[in-house]
Amino acid sequence: MKLDDIVVYVLTYNEEENIGKCLESLTWARKVIIVDSFSDDRTVAIANSYSNVTVIENKFVSHSRQHQFALDQIPGDKWVLRLDADWLLTSAFLMELLALDIPETVTGVRIRFLFSIYGELASVSLYPSVVALFKRDGARYMQDGHTERLVHDGDTIRLR
Repeated sequence: MKLDDIVVYVLTYNEEENIGKCLESLTWARKVIIVDSFSDDRTVAIANSYSNVTVIENKFVSHSRQHQFALDQIPGDKWVLRLDADWLLTSAFLMELLALDIPETVTGVRIRFLFSIYGELASVSLYPSVVALFKRDGARYMQDGHTERLVHDGDTIRLR
């Protein structure tokens, strides 16, 4: 997969403690969109200090609407990497992503999470993998209880 084909988005609200670390792990990305829910801390100022970041403020109504708003900012021919402000990408993730040869029928990639405890990666995680990398065309968000659910047309594969 070519990294230039990916647009990253991150939803934020008062994430000054996390956003810098998150964005440091995204310096490879040509375009990162921050959709901020009118933070009243330094989140926006920190995000604006990165040259590959565009900050858009949007009032939070629901998770699904905020995610859909972010998707609406991205061209249809791109792959989307959706992150939370407290998620970090590892070099192992990027190496696997670069080596990825995605079949035409695949429109979603499941990514598993590893937790960091005092800077050390935990060897296991109970958090389920999620489709966090997906083709923009045919993708949309739906409200699912108190959070959101991504719906995409096509098959899904899983990263290690």
